[in-house]
Amino acid sequence: MAAVLATSAAVVCVVTPWLVEPPLEVRLLAGLLTGLTWWAAARLAGAAAAGVREVLRGRARPAGLAAGMAAVLVLAGCGGAPASPPAAAPAWRPVVGAAPELPGGTPVRVRIGLGDAPTDEARARRAVEELVRGGGLTRSTLLIAVPTGSGWLDDDAVAALEELTGGDLATVTVQYAQHPSWVEYLRGTDRAARSATTLLGAVRAQLATLPAAERPRLLIFGESLGATAAAAAVTAVGDVDGCLLAGRPGSAGAAPVPGCTDVGNDDDPVTRWRPGLVVAPRGGLPWLPAVTFWQVTGALVGALDQPEGSGHRYGATLADDWARLGAEPPGGGPAPGPVGPLRAHSR
Repeated sequence: MAAVLATSAAVVCVVTPWLVEPPLEVRLLAGLLTGLTWWAAARLAGAAAAGVREVLRGRARPAGLAAGMAAVLVLAGCGGAPASPPAAAPAWRPVVGAAPELPGGTPVRVRIGLGDAPTDEARARRAVEELVRGGGLTRSTLLIAVPTGSGWLDDDAVAALEELTGGDLATVTVQYAQHPSWVEYLRGTDRAARSATTLLGAVRAQLATLPAAERPRLLIFGESLGATAAAAAVTAVGDVDGCLLAGRPGSAGAAPVPGCTDVGNDDDPVTRWRPGLVVAPRGGLPWLPAVTFWQVTGALVGALDQPEGSGHRYGATLADDWARLGAEPPGGGPAPGPVGPLRAHSR
């Protein structure tokens, strides 16, 4: 029976539609892992049933019963809180220092690398100093852009906001690591969250020294692991005028982050991946036990090999989302005041 269930589940995994089309070898591997998962679950269920019979007959061995109960508890725990997936990230590249001139002026871009200062606090101070020196605080809008684990920043997403503000924008980015996002995930997200929180706190402190009428609107943006870090910063520090989170790991079907807008492509596996998909559905995704988990896991491989607006790619498609946060196109009049949390949505 276990072999029949495992084979059937493996076939279903391979032949049914996926979020993004993976290479054939990924489909086959996911099918194999699905089959193994079903086989193990069937064997575990059989062992549990046998254990119950032994208990009822008074012949259960204490050690065997304890092991069986532990296995059941571990399996039940798979439906717990979502975790950030090991999402891949493009190789690190620095943000270009010079920005094209737009109707509202030349955007200010400040990028602080991991090697520019030894600690999060020192890098945040350096970022604020460069913002002040470059005239970033005189812009109408200030954007904190949190990079991915490798230090990569979605320049197209930032450029979309620069165009919407007519160039009246300053962007500051601080690198916190130089590993692919999946490596940073395995190491824990604390480093990313700590860096973003420190930077947001330093920027808020500097803005507090300005007269209220002269302070720029403060927005924060993160994509992928950067979205997780940006959400943590807003939760810890708050006091931002807008927060945009693109492709936040595990965000599909999850509770929204107060004060933030989550954006996710419908076929982005990063927003849907979590360990609990093995045993429970999430986020409206058609679901089969184990099958969906391994399909979504396999789809992570090709999530970045998609055009913008599909998979784990966002870029310039975020222009509409920036507009919903209150960014004005050139000639559109003065920017509105603080923007509250907007309804989370997906494409």
